[in-house]
Amino acid sequence: PRGVWSEGVQVTAEEVQEYYEANKEIILSPEKRGVEYMFFPFPVPAEEETPEQTRAAQNKVAASVNETYGKFIADEDKTFDEVVKENDFKTDITEPFSPAEAPENLANERALLISVFRATPDQVGELAQPVRTESGWYILRVTEIVDPAPVTLEEARADIEQLLLEEK
Repeated sequence: PRGVWSEGVQVTAEEVQEYYEANKEIILSPEKRGVEYMFFPFPVPAEEETPEQTRAAQNKVAASVNETYGKFIADEDKTFDEVVKENDFKTDITEPFSPAEAPENLANERALLISVFRATPDQVGELAQPVRTESGWYILRVTEIVDPAPVTLEEARADIEQLLLEEK
């Protein structure tokens, strides 16, 4: 947000174009990742539930995650897709996203996003270790990595204008 100090300060279309032309090799889209995952939510604790009961319910979820994960690693010759199909597992698949543009249901799952964006290119398609978050467990695999790519002037315009305003 612009403060009183910047009232009346404007950035011209020529300034934006000039900045873009001088920097277009480094103005890139963020890296994006596609993910296929299964989510095992923790049950919402009842109001009268004790901490021990909550832990017991979360441990049941963890046991289910371990059992499911075990089916994936039991037969190394089977693909992720084969195990999903044989066991009638339900998975969700995302379009590639950046950390700043994560799907709404994943955006607040910091541990999950860290796991997804730590995966190396040679791990694409491979099963990752289960990830525990505040809301439950995830079993996932990164399905795609989209490298940063140059963006058009129109895609970069708002960011360039903001940057130039801050410099004035």
